[in-house]
Amino acid sequence: MHRFSSLLRTCIFITVEAVGIYQIPLSDHYQTIPQRKQHSARNDNPNHQPRYPQEQQHILIPLHGHNASQSRINLRDTALILYSLPITLGTPPQPFSLALSLSPTPLFVPSASCWSVYCKSLRHQDSSSSSNQSTQSPYFQTYNSTLSSTTHPTNLTSTHEFANVLFAGPITFDRLALGPIIIPSQPFISAERIEPQTYFHWYYEYSGVLGLAYPSHSLSSSSPSSSEKDLPTPWKALIDKNLLSKNIFTLVLPSGPRDFSTPRTNGLLTLGDIPTEHAEKKFIYLPLHPHTPKSWTVSVTSLSFGEKGDSRALHQEFTTSGGAKASFETVSPFILLPGNWAPSMKRLIGATEPDGFYWEFPCENRNFLPDLVFEFLVRKDEDASSEFGWDPEDGFMKKEISLSPYEYTFEVTGGNVPDIPPIGCRIGFEDSEDEGKIVLGWPFLQNFVGVFDFDMGRVGCMYSYLFYFLFDLFFIKRGG
Repeated sequence: MHRFSSLLRTCIFITVEAVGIYQIPLSDHYQTIPQRKQHSARNDNPNHQPRYPQEQQHILIPLHGHNASQSRINLRDTALILYSLPITLGTPPQPFSLALSLSPTPLFVPSASCWSVYCKSLRHQDSSSSSNQSTQSPYFQTYNSTLSSTTHPTNLTSTHEFANVLFAGPITFDRLALGPIIIPSQPFISAERIEPQTYFHWYYEYSGVLGLAYPSHSLSSSSPSSSEKDLPTPWKALIDKNLLSKNIFTLVLPSGPRDFSTPRTNGLLTLGDIPTEHAEKKFIYLPLHPHTPKSWTVSVTSLSFGEKGDSRALHQEFTTSGGAKASFETVSPFILLPGNWAPSMKRLIGATEPDGFYWEFPCENRNFLPDLVFEFLVRKDEDASSEFGWDPEDGFMKKEISLSPYEYTFEVTGGNVPDIPPIGCRIGFEDSEDEGKIVLGWPFLQNFVGVFDFDMGRVGCMYSYLFYFLFDLFFIKRGG
């Protein structure tokens, strides 16, 4: 299982479908849920972020008439453990489902002229499943340059490995649509060769990857060939071309108990602003780490699990300059922790090694388990830009963000997926390969509205209202 989770950790991706956004006050259909008592006894701590705000909660419904400098796009579960969103390439538009990543991943999609054995096998599956109809399967969407009037081929090529699969082909420029926002000429890899590198890989139910990494690279057109590091992401194009009202994007991942057979569709990616239902709420803004200012990486100064004085409690201070590096990543199905944190937490939580992806534990253990507390370094003046420099002795303070047992674990319901029991509770902790590195994957991000602010060099976090509504709804239904 350890080898399996290590392989799974390298398989990163997401998919795309649906459009639309949802925004109806719950009072129209449900009674407002009263604020629950904090799980932990930290109510008197001024540095602790409150978990259950009292403001009106919301769910999401389709909206129309978006500003052209803003875009709201649905996110949904895909490929069991990832998230996807819809985009189009070319004129007329060719639709694709793309995995969403916060890492520096270039945009790539399969080419209609892909000649590798893997592409041929997928085409054969599509033709069989569609009864020889001309409609292409949504799970193997290919780019056909001959059908687009806005395509611009180049003599450059690029190769990129993702989810243990190699993608190689020419770099092409074409029109990219992210909802109502149009990038007139976006470079991407039109993959003519797609080859799995290992028996175990994670490339299905999505065509390519949309990277929203902090921009730091540009394409050198003078070079006869190019590596993926030289290929600018769509996020960089949005910034360079001033296509957004603000150079930020907001993530609300799908929430509620995870059903592996029925994808949740209540996630939301907002480009160019904070969604109106969250715009006036209080965020904790985390400045980017001083040693990695060109990535969505922040500073963690300590980790705690359990109260002081408890012999079973875990605590670690990170004393290096700027603290431990904690990177946000939507395609990581784990929270990766340094040292012996992951095995120690599995033991204290009472988890057992399963046959599938995640360690499982008795759901009733959540009633007495402690919070997992991350202590972040934040600016005293949260509106100060990262350009003002970094001096831990001046202008900074420490801020706690804690996850209750209902937040650092997740519930699995229903499903007809091999090796995954139909119901139960899971944890997503694994070891970090770097002693000073933490990865805050979706088991962390699913609890928050996340604001990724390029101009201010920071990431904002606020507990997601939708998550708590859905949790309470299912909790009540199950008689908890």
